[in-house]
Amino acid sequence: MSNQIQTALLNHAVISYGDYTVMLPGIEGFEHNDRLTLNPSYFIFPAWYDFYQYSHNETWQKLIDSSMVQLTKMDFGEDGLPTDWVDLDQNGQFSPAAGWPSRFSFDAVRIPLYLRWAGISGSTLSPFIKHWSKSERDSTPAWIDVVKNQTAEYSLSQGMLAVRDLTLDDKQPISGTIGQKEDYYSASLHLLSYYVQNQLSHSVE
Repeated sequence: MSNQIQTALLNHAVISYGDYTVMLPGIEGFEHNDRLTLNPSYFIFPAWYDFYQYSHNETWQKLIDSSMVQLTKMDFGEDGLPTDWVDLDQNGQFSPAAGWPSRFSFDAVRIPLYLRWAGISGSTLSPFIKHWSKSERDSTPAWIDVVKNQTAEYSLSQGMLAVRDLTLDDKQPISGTIGQKEDYYSASLHLLSYYVQNQLSHSVE
């Protein structure tokens, strides 16, 4: 099954565009005449590392290296955050995607989760740490519009809070218990953050 997934992704979703190796969010609808539309929350670094370790196909390593560079270029707004959807033009310039809210929000919150899961730290996590450190934990806005510098009037869900806690690495254990009011997405983020924190703690023992 892993071979089939890898082959399908490499044949249909991973392409070269300008100086970059990119993964498209899907087969259709993301390649335009003058740009690509990307979703950086699909940069699933831990899976790509495993694919490379399993297959030794250099395309996976190229995708990892290129995507790390891409994230550094998706530095929008005061905190240098990526948006949920990002356009990459023919000149190699990144911008919040046309036709989508210019928000660091419910999709992009997965980016630091996957970075931490892959054992990536340092400056790559800095924009997320900078942004989330500005707010008290339980009153952290659910999203920020990086162009208008406006924030949501409601706070992060429990799952998004778990990603925040994992990213800030404040040493407080993330609970493995799902709240009764958590929806599927929040619960998924919550449990993945719990899993990653435990994996990271075991790796340093």
